[in-house]
Amino acid sequence: MLKFNSDGKFTIMQISDAQDLPLVRKSLVRMINRACDVLHPDLVLFTGDNILGNHINDAVIGTRQVASGHDATRSRVERAISHIVLPLEARKIPFAVLYGNHDDMNCIEKSEQSEIYGNYSSCVGSGADVGAGCGTYDIPIMSSDGTRRAFTVWMLDSAGKGADGNWYTTISRNKIDWMLRKNEKIKKAFGVLPSLVFQHVPIPETVQLIRECEKNNECTEHGTAHPRATNCSANAAGSSRGNTALSANIRMYALKMSANLKR
Repeated sequence: MLKFNSDGKFTIMQISDAQDLPLVRKSLVRMINRACDVLHPDLVLFTGDNILGNHINDAVIGTRQVASGHDATRSRVERAISHIVLPLEARKIPFAVLYGNHDDMNCIEKSEQSEIYGNYSSCVGSGADVGAGCGTYDIPIMSSDGTRRAFTVWMLDSAGKGADGNWYTTISRNKIDWMLRKNEKIKKAFGVLPSLVFQHVPIPETVQLIRECEKNNECTEHGTAHPRATNCSANAAGSSRGNTALSANIRMYALKMSANLKR
């Protein structure tokens, strides 16, 4: 059970675009280990492109392929996943995953990757299909005493390979409808609760938040909001071939439980 701490706080650490491969990227693993030790997260979310699926069978990214077929590919997917998950397993930090446009660019579908993640003891959400397709689900965070839901984390699938074999980079209507129906049930049971939504591909409206700044001039936003999001590390560049940059971004969300939800 995930729940707010006795002080009413809960820390989420988001790892985006790890784009991991079978050949371990030591800088990436060091960054994950360091972030865990500095932030002490209560939950870690992998939010898509966790592995670089279209290069999973390459000897080195962008070079000749050294494996093919289901079993060999699955073995390499399992190895890539282990690099980013084992730091959490070692610390017994709960984690959950959703998928991006690169994860299933191979013969290992998201549903099968969900099984791989689900085999880890610290996994609290692998994206198994709960009614809206693989990768779309909710994670309840309970009050400090564990008696009621106090917060909801929504994980929405926004990219990958569909059942018809076509690729998509948007959230489908059926996933939004599922979320609305589920939220109505939550409201009836617990009232209106705060929440965060995570998805891999940004919505088009994101560009409306971009402000042009003068060169070498800081853009400062005033005021505060909860939950608070803080970048805690820039990236961990790994060895790459040509001009391909491999990096992962880590972000922290510090949640504070509403006073009227405390017990």
